[in-house]
Amino acid sequence: MSMAWSERARRQIEQPLQRRSLPFAIVSVLVLFPLSLLWSYFSARRVEKRKKNMRPEASQPWIVSVGNVAVGGTGKSPVVRALARLAFAQGFDVAILARGAGQSSASLDGIKICSLPSAAGPDAVFSGEIADELLEHALALQSEIPLGAQLWLAQSVQRDRAALAVCDAREKEMSRSGEASKSTHVRQLMILLDDGLSQYRLPVHRDVIVWDPQTLLTSPRVCLPFGPYRMGRFGGREWADSLPRADMCVWSRLSPDNEQDFLNTVQAAQNRLLGRDSLNGIQTADSTQANDQVAIERTWMARARMNEPEIGFSLEMISEADILGDFSVLTGIARPQRFLQSVDGWIRRSGVKCVVSRIHHLADHAKLNADSEAFIRDSQRILITLKDLCRWWKSREVQRAIRSERVYVLCLEVDLSPVDLQSELPASATLDPLLRVLKGIKDES
Repeated sequence: MSMAWSERARRQIEQPLQRRSLPFAIVSVLVLFPLSLLWSYFSARRVEKRKKNMRPEASQPWIVSVGNVAVGGTGKSPVVRALARLAFAQGFDVAILARGAGQSSASLDGIKICSLPSAAGPDAVFSGEIADELLEHALALQSEIPLGAQLWLAQSVQRDRAALAVCDAREKEMSRSGEASKSTHVRQLMILLDDGLSQYRLPVHRDVIVWDPQTLLTSPRVCLPFGPYRMGRFGGREWADSLPRADMCVWSRLSPDNEQDFLNTVQAAQNRLLGRDSLNGIQTADSTQANDQVAIERTWMARARMNEPEIGFSLEMISEADILGDFSVLTGIARPQRFLQSVDGWIRRSGVKCVVSRIHHLADHAKLNADSEAFIRDSQRILITLKDLCRWWKSREVQRAIRSERVYVLCLEVDLSPVDLQSELPASATLDPLLRVLKGIKDES
C-alpha cells in the first residue's frame, strides 16, 4: 500500500500525544503547539468577525453555512447535498458556493458560476467548463432537481461576491423568462456555503457543523497544526465556545453495518462536549441535542463514460454482474481509510464477489504524478471516489482508462436522521422529520 506523507502526518496529528512517534511528539511539543496557539488567536478573531442574522427579508435568499470542525474527511460535501435535497423538497431554488480555483462556464471578476436546471436530467454531460470542486455536486444532484427548480453553482474565495453574482445572474435569467413579473410564484433561493465555517464576509442565517465523533473522542482538542481541528481553545474560554453557534450538528460518518456502535460513539462524544451551549442551537425542555443529526451512509457504484464528440464524461449505473473481479483503488482524499471502509461495507452489503487487490494513496487534493499514472496503466479496473474523478478526469491516462471502461466510481451520499440514542437507526432514514432549522426557514418565509 502506498500512503502519502500527508496521510501519515494526519494520522500522527489525530493521535494523543503519548501515542505519537517520538520524533513527531518532540516536534509537536516544541514547534507545533506554539503554532497552534497562534492559529487559535487568528481563528478566534475570525469567529468574532462572523455575522449572523436570524432571518432575511422575504425577497432575500437564506444563507446556510456547512462547515466541518476537523479538516477534511468528515463527509461535509455529502451533507451539503443532503441539505440541498431537503431545500428542494421545501420549495427552494438552491445555490452551492465553494472556494478554490478551476475552470467554469462563466467568470465574473474571478468568480466561477454556472447553473443547472431541472431539465438537465441524469444524462447531462459535464466538461471542463465546470470547476472540479463543483462538478461533484452537479453530478450527484443533476437527476434530483425538481421540475421548475434550479441549482446554481459558484466558486470563489470571496463568498460574499459569489453570492451577489449568483443573485444577479438569477434575476437576469428570471427577467428573460418573464418569471420576475410573477413574484408570487418565484421560488426563494437558499445559498449553501460548502465549507463555510471559517468565512466571515457573508452574513449567515443558519450554521450547520459536521462532526466526526471518533476523532473528537480520540484526538486532542487542539487546533491545527498540533491537533486536527480548525479552531481551538483560546483566551481562557472552553474549546467548544471558540466555534460559531450552531443551529444543527451532524455526526458523521455512519455505515449501515454498525448503527448502534456508532450511536454509542455519538453519545460518548456528546458527553465530552457537556456544557456546549454554543453548539446546542434551538433547545427543548427535554433535550439539549434537539437538532443533532446522524449521517447515514448510502453508496452506489457507477462506471465513468467519455462522451464524444463533446469533451466530457458522465456516469452510468452498473449491475452486480459488471462488478465481478479485482479492483485497484486510487485516492487523493484526506482520509482514504474511510473510503476503504465504505468500499468494504458496500461489498458486504451487495454480496458481489470482488476484492481490492492494490491501493495507491495520494495527498489530499494532489495532482496525479508519474507513479500514479503508472498505477493507472497497470490496473485492469480502477476504483476511485467521485471527488477524485472530478479532479483528475482531464488527465490523459484517466481519459484512456475511461474510454476502455476501466474506471469505476463508488459514489457516497448520506441520509440525515435525528439522533435516537435509545434504539437503532431505521434501515432507511427519511428527511421528513429533519431539522426545525430548515423547516423553520420555510415557516418563517
